[in-house]
Amino acid sequence: MVLNLVVVVGLSALGLCASYGTIQDVPIAKWDFIIVGGGTAGSVLANRLTENPNHNVLVIEAGPTNEGVEESIIPGLGPRIALTRYDWNFTTVPQQGLNNRSIPFQRGHLLGGSSSVNGMAYTRGPASDYDRLASVSGDAGWSWDNIQSYLRKNEKLEPPADNHNIEGEFDPTMHSLTGKVAVTLPGNPSPAVDAATLQASKELGGDFQFNLDMNSGKPLGLSWLQSTIGHDGTRSSSATSYLDSRTKARKNLHIVTDTFVTRVLKTPGTRDLTIRSVEIRSPNTSGAVVLTASKEVILAALQARALDLWKANRTGPYVQYVATHHIAWLRLPDNSSIIEQFGDPSSGRESGHIEVILGALDGTYDGILLLVSPASRGSLTIGSNDPFDNPLINPGYYSSEFDLPTLRQGIKSAVEFSKAPVWKNVITGMVGPLADATTDAEVDAVIRNNTVTGLHPIGTAAISPRGASWGVVDPDLLVKHVSGLRIVDASILPYVPSAHTQVPVYVIAERAADMIKSKWHD
Repeated sequence: MVLNLVVVVGLSALGLCASYGTIQDVPIAKWDFIIVGGGTAGSVLANRLTENPNHNVLVIEAGPTNEGVEESIIPGLGPRIALTRYDWNFTTVPQQGLNNRSIPFQRGHLLGGSSSVNGMAYTRGPASDYDRLASVSGDAGWSWDNIQSYLRKNEKLEPPADNHNIEGEFDPTMHSLTGKVAVTLPGNPSPAVDAATLQASKELGGDFQFNLDMNSGKPLGLSWLQSTIGHDGTRSSSATSYLDSRTKARKNLHIVTDTFVTRVLKTPGTRDLTIRSVEIRSPNTSGAVVLTASKEVILAALQARALDLWKANRTGPYVQYVATHHIAWLRLPDNSSIIEQFGDPSSGRESGHIEVILGALDGTYDGILLLVSPASRGSLTIGSNDPFDNPLINPGYYSSEFDLPTLRQGIKSAVEFSKAPVWKNVITGMVGPLADATTDAEVDAVIRNNTVTGLHPIGTAAISPRGASWGVVDPDLLVKHVSGLRIVDASILPYVPSAHTQVPVYVIAERAADMIKSKWHD
């Protein structure tokens, strides 16, 4: 077996409510709420707001339905979604920090959004991330202690697909059995590699010390991976969990797919800046249509054998996205020269700077590294006045001097893990571009030439305290200085979470749903 390190930077059925292809097919035309985007957050809002039968809700999704899309349903086929009709197929502008390379920027273009195409890692992040959000927004409701009820409403822990005993692989006191989104431990174990990984953790300790449950609010160390996959070996997305058949049967919920919202508009006949109207366009119809909500517009957008095994009995390697069973969250020491020189962009001492995803694949022991507390900042701007043109995505990779040496240190830590005694005669050497990199300059060059996106972009509509001169939304996620318009998705986060972003987005959507229902409780 050889060691391979891959560098990654982290920075939307049937029943009475069908998924209609055009707005003209929808049988009613009066809406209390219009949700723009049937993605991770949009599907949550659609479910929760239609719990009140007096609220008529319209969801507008630019992509097609998720139903029957095998690449989304089967975890192991997830990587095949890239560059298909279920991907927005975005590309960044050339990145100076990546030697002027442009890289693909995958985002889900179907019902369920990126929860229908992501790697399904279930990682909440450290408690300090949420406490920082509460502090920055001026709203204690976003703190770790106060979002626990939303984690419980969201998560439904299930046995893994192979039904193995998961005792000692997680802390049951930290999890919910009654929520919406299925969460499991790895359903296709590799006993020899798993045992060696845990033994290496014992031998080395330190950064790789075993952590029973990374979702306890204290993620540092090495833990078993938890994924949004059901006991049946299928992806659990916001579309499959929050827009299930019972939810879709509600007469007050309607979903229109393959339809673009091109503008949000000032509502006619209002004196103040009230934005409760949207302009939509569909490839199946000519011209634009304007729709108005009476209450709010909510922006929530923006191996053959293995396959045979999965289709026969939902087992085998395809019950997982990749052959990964463990994750380690690493942190620079408090006295690190990097922190002393450039500061610390993380939320606290329980927050990681680096994530290492570990697993065996095709004779290699792979380590995928993500920089999860980047200091670099980029931008998202329009490329033209045509709403169908792709935006200009500029993540600004390595524009901060903190990021490159931090990732370099993460690589050194991962290499040290591979040298634990248990790996002797198992890992025989390193492959890939890092194999020949011996100096810091050579490692840096490899990083710049091989970095791709970690698919966790946030922050284009950041939250700030009510009355603040900066930020886009207030703590209740209503857009500042206008009425009738709310933003509910990852864009409201002012900092990249030290986690995969789907759990924070579920929390945002669940709490937003309660805020909205509290305001419009008729």
